[in-house]
Amino acid sequence: MRILSFIPVLLLVCACKASQQSPEEVYKVSLEQAGALPEVAEVKYIPLETTEESLVGPVDKVVYHEGVFYLFDRTQLRVLMFDEEGHYIRALFRSGQGPGEYTAPGDMDVDTEGNLYIADWNAQSVIRYEQADPDRYDVWRIGVPFIDFAVDGDYVYLCHLLGEGGLRWSTGVWSRQRQEVLTREESVFPEQLGIPWDAPHHLFRSGGKIACYNRFSPFVRRFEGDSLKPYLELPAALIPSVDEARGWMSLPPDRQMERKMNLISDVQGCYEAGRYLLVSLSLRSTTHVLVDKETGQSFPNVPFVRKGIPWRGAVGTTGTHFISYSQPGEGDLGQILPNIKDAEVRTGLECLPEDSNPVLVLFSFR
Repeated sequence: MRILSFIPVLLLVCACKASQQSPEEVYKVSLEQAGALPEVAEVKYIPLETTEESLVGPVDKVVYHEGVFYLFDRTQLRVLMFDEEGHYIRALFRSGQGPGEYTAPGDMDVDTEGNLYIADWNAQSVIRYEQADPDRYDVWRIGVPFIDFAVDGDYVYLCHLLGEGGLRWSTGVWSRQRQEVLTREESVFPEQLGIPWDAPHHLFRSGGKIACYNRFSPFVRRFEGDSLKPYLELPAALIPSVDEARGWMSLPPDRQMERKMNLISDVQGCYEAGRYLLVSLSLRSTTHVLVDKETGQSFPNVPFVRKGIPWRGAVGTTGTHFISYSQPGEGDLGQILPNIKDAEVRTGLECLPEDSNPVLVLFSFR
């Protein structure tokens, strides 16, 4: 399958650089424009092969590892794998109650060695499929219900652990060696499930780096070993207090939306690609902010659709490119088509049937 690629040839407009950002420092997100937005260096469009066997339902999550895109289809209880040209490789589907099977998959992950993991909500466990082979598996009993997870070496990082009263713990770290949860962080707002979430997940993998966001916090944090450290600082004035957010729960949905409009009520994504970090905030619908890791400068309100990139921004990263996707039958592909300058690329995408699989969109900045 052909990759459709568009590389802008516009000259980069250089902004004045601030001092170099130290790796130990926390990146700060600003909604004040630092200068001209860095030019888009490349956009690649990868239509995923569509067959009866490879048909993808609603995309819940996308993870990339060494030339393979892993798409989690929660509705069909499986993970589908495609190569960098969009060719279908295979799917992992082990729904059932037998050995190595799951009944309620809630999340998936792929580690830096290419092992595939699926969390089984009902069993409170994580199943490790070595190199995504359904016949080579281990089952790790976590022993507590959780919503999101990611794996790094000996550790399973957990986000949103449930207990009496709702989300009892905001994060936890489970050790494969000790077969137990080593640390748990008490949630300051256990009843927050009463406020609709905008993010499908709150753990964000950029290669071996795993970031975590707990709602109504001014920080996105990163796991390091068995601890969490601040990684990205959000504008504190725009973060609602827990008491304020708790007050939203008594309001009807339209009033909730009105109160949330001018505040950061969630972080929908936080990924790194090259020298940039891209964070998507629930602020006035969705606000995307590009952060230059070398200079610390922020570039808010990235106009993705005008750049031929889907409005949702990044849902993952390859390390060099951010990953997004567009669904031919849902209208968002039609939004970006007029902004694709390459006629051959545009025509190829226009010819896709509405029931086609998603088109992955990879993009990078200069």
